[in-house]
Amino acid sequence: MLAKHLHSHDGAQLREEMERLPAFRGKLEAHGWRDLIVLAPQLM
Repeated sequence: MLAKHLHSHDGAQLREEMERLPAFRGKLEAHGWRDLIVLAPQLM
């Protein structure tokens, strides 16, 4: 689960946090994850 690995609660840093985690690095361009990265700053 991604939330357990995040250090920041700032949605604007979600992409950087995911890049840092090997398990999520490959998912950055997947449709659902890409959309979440764009929307995360608005949701937080």
